[in-house]
Amino acid sequence: MRAHANPLKLMEKDRLRPCGFERRRSEPDAAAVPAGAEARSVPPLGRSETCGGVYTASAAGDDLEKEKAAIRGTVLDYIEGWYTADVARMDRALHPELVKRAVMLDPKTGKLFLQPIGKSAMVVATARQSDRLKAGETMQNEIAVLDVYRNTAVAKALSKDFMDYIHLAKIDGAWKIVNVLWEFSEKAAPPPPK
Repeated sequence: MRAHANPLKLMEKDRLRPCGFERRRSEPDAAAVPAGAEARSVPPLGRSETCGGVYTASAAGDDLEKEKAAIRGTVLDYIEGWYTADVARMDRALHPELVKRAVMLDPKTGKLFLQPIGKSAMVVATARQSDRLKAGETMQNEIAVLDVYRNTAVAKALSKDFMDYIHLAKIDGAWKIVNVLWEFSEKAAPPPPK
């Protein structure tokens, strides 16, 4: 079996730059450009380019609104999938390499720690419980798409019980959640550590 090539060595050898490794000013800062790479400016919004053989695109205008709508759809699949125990929606929203972490309070020590969970555990947990919403209770989801850059995005979601900061990647034409950092929302949160 052939080992994967080191991408930094490939960039050095072939003078490729990682996608998005550009300055936003017209004058590149030489200190920010890695050895062996040439500086270049960010293409104007709405223009497409090829970077290291991978197609990337910046969205503008109507395209940006379409991307934001697709991102919101993915985040809704994640949140509503959880509250309605809809495994298909949860599975569709999450990338296989999801890393989700909660900031939790250890009741014995009073200290905060990070508790990780992956996609398979999220899908199983989604299926286990169907009474997350009480009779007459609504989800009241608030979703803000904070930033979209080419094939990456950041969103914030406030639901009945949780505050999620979400990183998404557009892979094979679909937005997938790759990282989540969350805490309980104000209503559901345990008291802060003393």
